[in-house]
Amino acid sequence: MASEKQDTAMRARLQGGGGYDSDRGASLLTGGGRATLDIPLTDRLTLSPYFGGGGALGKVPTPEGDMKIKKFDPEYGVGLNYKFD
Repeated sequence: MASEKQDTAMRARLQGGGGYDSDRGASLLTGGGRATLDIPLTDRLTLSPYFGGGGALGKVPTPEGDMKIKKFDPEYGVGLNYKFD
């Protein structure tokens, strides 16, 4: 049986995106992202805590008038990854 080198280095991952909407009188800036830290516990098991969120800022026209939006929703948690043969 061949010996495999165990990778014990932690890795950080960053993901994000966003945009601007100006269709039909709207003026809305949106965005979001996530930061994850992959922590190898064994050669097959990785723990991945993360923090991120998304939000919007601006205004959207409605029949009753412009609706102002200012919202951010955070997300956080822990992922667990196991590699099977």
